[in-house]
Amino acid sequence: MGRQAERHHEASDSSRERLDLDDRRQALGREVRNRRQAAGLTIDRAAKQAPMSPETWRKAETGERLKAFSYAGVERVMRWPAGTIERFINDGQELPEGVMPSGSYSAATPVSPVLDVDFLLGLDRPDSVKVVLIRAVRAGGDPLDAVLALDAPDADKVAAIRTLRDLQPPAGGSEGGAEPVEPDARSA
Repeated sequence: MGRQAERHHEASDSSRERLDLDDRRQALGREVRNRRQAAGLTIDRAAKQAPMSPETWRKAETGERLKAFSYAGVERVMRWPAGTIERFINDGQELPEGVMPSGSYSAATPVSPVLDVDFLLGLDRPDSVKVVLIRAVRAGGDPLDAVLALDAPDADKVAAIRTLRDLQPPAGGSEGGAEPVEPDARSA
């Protein structure tokens, strides 16, 4: 009977820990939503800056479990140091106050976006450019350097570099809710 009570206690601890993680994810979601709204960002704009689908961003705001690269995108948009979300969910560490100034953010977080293959395949770009992007991202390191090092037509390389730049958050960040100019609008 003592062993049975011990197993029940272990199962109870495990479910309590899972509840704590779920509670932290939901608290994270509320914080992400509140801070996004305070920054004047729409879900679509935040998702584009992450980069991820608006559906994935909504999941972050409702506290659903996401993949590590999706959390990294949320951290970039929130201008939190890399690993902030993991430490909040797993260890209960506090989130940074407000949106961090760009200097702190750029020193702590990689500038190049974490892009996954599905996201790249969904872009409205020619297949040859998608292949260049995928090869560059999978090569690791700075995707811009990887694009330049690839054996591909120059036109595809230029299109891939423009795409990578379009996917980057604006240089000054998103303070004040100012939105970057869309690539098509620049030439008009």
